Amino acid sequence: MHRHPSFCTSFVVFAIALLMSGACSRGEGPFEPALSDPDASAPIGSHGNRSGSEFDSVLAASDHSDYSLIASTINGAYGGSLEGTVVAYKDTFQLSVPADAYTGIYKIKILVPNSGVPVFRLQPHGVSFDEDVTVVFDYSHWIGIGGFDHGDSCEVFYMDEVNEEFDALSPPAVFVADSLAPTVSFDTDHFSRWVVKKSD
Repeated sequence: MHRHPSFCTSFVVFAIALLMSGACSRGEGPFEPALSDPDASAPIGSHGNRSGSEFDSVLAASDHSDYSLIASTINGAYGGSLEGTVVAYKDTFQLSVPADAYTGIYKIKILVPNSGVPVFRLQPHGVSFDEDVTVVFDYSHWIGIGGFDHGDSCEVFYMDEVNEEFDALSPPAVFVADSLAPTVSFDTDHFSRWVVKKSD
């Protein structure tokens, strides 16, 4: 069958447009978590000090990181404690809950990052307490690869996902990174994501 040249030309143009629109709508492959953001203009600091692009980068990397789980069921009326170790870390992770810290029975979890970024997760996420709980993190796995080295002044911040900020505790959880005694202890009245960072 003979087709008119203008019909063939129109068909070719339509086919090219269709291919181009498909190429534009496809994703860019599997997610690769960004561990640093060269465009982040503000360092992580105290309450209100923020870098939106850096926060987004750390949050996304945390979502796609590999974690180990330490868990126990604790009755808030009686309190209790949770302790565990994780391969590649030197010391223990601990959580102490005083009596009457909350109402009910929760499965308390510490999610310890094996790769990605030094973001530790306490769950149930967003739960708050009537009394402060005490947390101990071992940061040994991140010395030299987490943005800080032995002897650096560091701090633990919690990730405020509503305001997209890294917020300091009051009093601040400031410490000097020590490869021989690599733990930091702090009190908190809520569970969230916690990031260990080098101080300004």
